[in-house]
Amino acid sequence: MTPTLNLDNKDPAYLSGRAFAVLDDLQQAVSRAAGQTLNTTFAERYMGRAITNPRVVLVNGQRTSTAWLRRLRGPLRKPGWAKAYANRLDDIFAQIDTSRDSIPSTAVLAQKAQFVLGYHQQRAAMRAERIEAAAKKKSTDLPPASDDQPTTEGDAE
Repeated sequence: MTPTLNLDNKDPAYLSGRAFAVLDDLQQAVSRAAGQTLNTTFAERYMGRAITNPRVVLVNGQRTSTAWLRRLRGPLRKPGWAKAYANRLDDIFAQIDTSRDSIPSTAVLAQKAQFVLGYHQQRAAMRAERIEAAAKKKSTDLPPASDDQPTTEGDAE
């Protein structure tokens, strides 16, 4: 285990937590781009169930993410954001070795801990990426976390 995002950790539960964090961030990015306020985030709604059964929540999240990505590409005119989120999800899911293990459906305690760790480390890594991009005025494929953060070159799509 590492104190920061571990890109070498191929544990399916850890990767599931990372994917869950990206899905939650995607939903919030769509909401911000649309100028809407969320009553409940994806993570707030599904975290408890995701820790216990990541497989069912990620399948539902992937189904919903299709609509979120379509909104970014279409009416919200943020195709760069849509591509970035789709690529991040693809990269995470591609690392899950289904011949060895797959996304847990009934997680044991160790898998639950890996899921939570992956979720929080992915969130922290995305936040650090946004902060660094804003401080150095460089581009990132992530949208800003809120309206009060400066935009970068990649935001103007």
